[in-house]
Amino acid sequence: MDEQSNMNKKMSAILMAASTIVLAAPAHAQADPAALKGMYDMSRNVVGLTSYCVGKGFLKADSVKNARKMVGLIAEIPGVDTSAGEASETSGLRGNVLMPDGKEEGIESSKLGARQWCKDAAQGVSNFLKSAAAS
Repeated sequence: MDEQSNMNKKMSAILMAASTIVLAAPAHAQADPAALKGMYDMSRNVVGLTSYCVGKGFLKADSVKNARKMVGLIAEIPGVDTSAGEASETSGLRGNVLMPDGKEEGIESSKLGARQWCKDAAQGVSNFLKSAAAS
C-alpha cells in the first residue's frame, strides 16, 4: 500500500472512530483519553487543511464551517484534551496532515493531488456530520 492510501485510510478510520464515540454518548466516560486527544487533534488539523483547501480554490468557504462543527462535537466529549489543537490546526493551514506519529505529510505531494485530497476530506467531514445528526 502506498503512503497516500495509508494516509487517507488513517484519516477515514479516525473520522469513523470519532463519529462512533460522539454518537455513543454513554461510552464517553470509558473512552481512552489518548484516543480522544488524537481525534480532537485530527479534527483541528482537518479545520486547518480545509482552510488551506479553500485558499487554493478547491473547496467552498462553508467547508470550514462544517469542519468546525465536527471539532465542536468532539470537543464536547467529557475529558477530551484540547491542549494541542492550535498546533494541529496550524499544521493543516500549511497543507500538512499531522500523522499519529507526529510527522507531517503534505497534501500537495499526495498521489491523489491536493484537489482530490481536499474533496475527499470534505466528504469525510460531511459523512461525519450526517452520522452525528442521525443519532
